[in-house]
Amino acid sequence: MDTDERNLQRCINGEISIEEAFRLIEANGGFPIQTERKTFLFAFHDAKSGWLLAGDHEDWNGEPMNQVGDLHWVERSIDSPENSRYKFRYQDEWIADPMARRYTYDENGQISFVLATVKHIERWDCWMPDRRIRVWVPEDGIFDRTLYIHDGQNIYDPDAIWGGWRLQDSLPDRILAVAIDNNAERLHNYTHTTDKINGVEIGGDADEYLDRIAHEVLPQIKKKYGETSLKGVMGSSLGGLLAFYTIYRYPKLYQMAMSLSGTMGWGSFELNNQTMIDLFRVAGKKARYLYLDSGGGGECIDSDGDG
Repeated sequence: MDTDERNLQRCINGEISIEEAFRLIEANGGFPIQTERKTFLFAFHDAKSGWLLAGDHEDWNGEPMNQVGDLHWVERSIDSPENSRYKFRYQDEWIADPMARRYTYDENGQISFVLATVKHIERWDCWMPDRRIRVWVPEDGIFDRTLYIHDGQNIYDPDAIWGGWRLQDSLPDRILAVAIDNNAERLHNYTHTTDKINGVEIGGDADEYLDRIAHEVLPQIKKKYGETSLKGVMGSSLGGLLAFYTIYRYPKLYQMAMSLSGTMGWGSFELNNQTMIDLFRVAGKKARYLYLDSGGGGECIDSDGDG
């Protein structure tokens, strides 16, 4: 099997495309690539010439990167790579490495880590090819609980819609938080039954979607980070609806579900299908923990009186 270093070299030599090389590297060790020589390989894909690598290791002055077509790359020895931060720089433009495995946010936005033992986020694009997964890793990678969260792109990014959740600012220690992005199929993926919106029937694919998470994501988390006996799931709006359906569908896999303003009336807006309230009423009390946080007022009206 080709190593990440070998795949980058094949790209530099023109044997494979930048897209193919980056896909292979992302699915394995990710960027930056640590070599057997104890150096690190950094790479960036952009049409402009003159990109620099800047970071803690060289006092943020910036070092020229090699360029082959649209590929910019450089190999550097870094004395203290743990928690060393870096960005790519073009004139007055600074950007975090879009392919960095490890990153966090500071007062200037996203910033990349060479290696990390402090709290940080790790990105994975290969586990569910149609969406990104972002894993919050606690200090020194030590955790005893795992939390799965829907609408992943809203969870950590301060520039996400409505300011994002910024969960990293309040998450307790020793929790591995796995945030799974949504995509254009959100209304279908996040609903357990169909309903109508403006007369158009939509939704009801949650069973298939949750099976994907159980069979594609959970095994990868276990393989990469380890297993915990305590697992929870959380979401807001339709993600909150899906969080409750997740524990309803997999009662032996998850021990807690948290719904923040969950769309609990789904199924009864314009149809007469079972709502999540109906499902749990029939299911009765289970040995699991449920948290539901919902408000009302304004346009949020319980017109059908189902609570």
